[in-house]
Amino acid sequence: MTREQKHQYWFNHIKAWQASDLSQTDYARLHNLSAKAFNYHKRRHCKAPAENRPVQSVVPVVVETSEINTAPLKSGITLSMPQGVKVELEPGFNADCLKCLLEVLA
Repeated sequence: MTREQKHQYWFNHIKAWQASDLSQTDYARLHNLSAKAFNYHKRRHCKAPAENRPVQSVVPVVVETSEINTAPLKSGITLSMPQGVKVELEPGFNADCLKCLLEVLA
């Protein structure tokens, strides 16, 4: 396997892991990979120069106060973001707090 093929191999696994809900250890076990090797390549990938990293985009979120329903929610909300970040809102979550949270994340 050439150096570029090896890099692409690990890059593909890292991206697949990031898109999954699995821990690094569970992902490595599921794909018969060494957990140590996986962690090594993940750290190496994260330190790669910016030109070698995939382009990430920011999606703007606009929240207008007039559109926010201040009535308590009857069911929870889960916001799933890239890199496995999840924000879970419990029923009755304060709309003003949600607005502030979205402004911070933007």
